[in-house]
Amino acid sequence: KQFREPGCLLKHATIKADLMSFMSAGPYLFIFGGQAGISNHLEQIGKVPIPMPLLDALDNFRQHDFYTYRHSLTVFALTSFLMICNDTSGGVKKDALLVGPTHDLGKLLMPTEILHKKTPLSRQERKMLEFHPLAGYVLLCYYLGDHQHPAALVALNHHERSNGSGYPRGISRLDAIVEMVAACDVYDALISSRPYRKTNYDNRTALEELTGVAEAGGLNWRCVQTLVGRNR
Repeated sequence: KQFREPGCLLKHATIKADLMSFMSAGPYLFIFGGQAGISNHLEQIGKVPIPMPLLDALDNFRQHDFYTYRHSLTVFALTSFLMICNDTSGGVKKDALLVGPTHDLGKLLMPTEILHKKTPLSRQERKMLEFHPLAGYVLLCYYLGDHQHPAALVALNHHERSNGSGYPRGISRLDAIVEMVAACDVYDALISSRPYRKTNYDNRTALEELTGVAEAGGLNWRCVQTLVGRNR
């Protein structure tokens, strides 16, 4: 019970300041409607309770794998934004907000040499990396004490695709929240610098790529439409 006592995501260490910095860069500043929009969004999502071991994990990423740290927070911001944009129930549940910053938790168990590799991954390395959704699911089931928690299910399924082309299980029936995270995960990955990629995608090309995947049935079209619409 002790390790499940929650902290507050946006009050922990430098997370809020870092998140505001990430949201103020590149296309995100436009997506969120400028600095006023960023402040308004962070005020809307309010306090997000999160077990301390998961905050420790984010601290670990910040120190040893800054890409995953930044990516986790950016996907959190984008996903929570999509949730609010598409909400018809009068409010987004706090446990649902936890899906963004924890979706890549399984990368804690991945060798750092794979995460930081500057050349394309070998088949064996790719297979090892594709284990991170299952690893994240197991960790979150343990720390959240609930194998049906939205964050645990998103960690397990965020690389699955609606047309069955994803991993680790190749399933095609996905929850709406998984589809939101999947779209945001792909978008941020495309426009972000990666160790093995000389340059990141420009925003227009990333949106075209995202649209192509949605048209092929790999991503939820409504989620992609929302991201494209905010870029206009």
